[in-house]
Amino acid sequence: MALDAAGHVVRSPAADLEIPIQTLEEFVAARGIAPDTLEIDVEGMEYEVLDGARQTLERHSPLVFL
Repeated sequence: MALDAAGHVVRSPAADLEIPIQTLEEFVAARGIAPDTLEIDVEGMEYEVLDGARQTLERHSPLVFL
């Protein structure tokens, strides 16, 4: 897996690509941030993302685009 300068996953030419999964809770805590906007584009996994973001959504009330 490769990340660009902003920390986004960049497509790899490798046939077997493993991408680590991290909840939004973990991501926010690791970086000490308070998101005010979330854009979620996960091809049918919206519930799982929102479920993993429950505390962040309650604590920061970001604007959410699905």
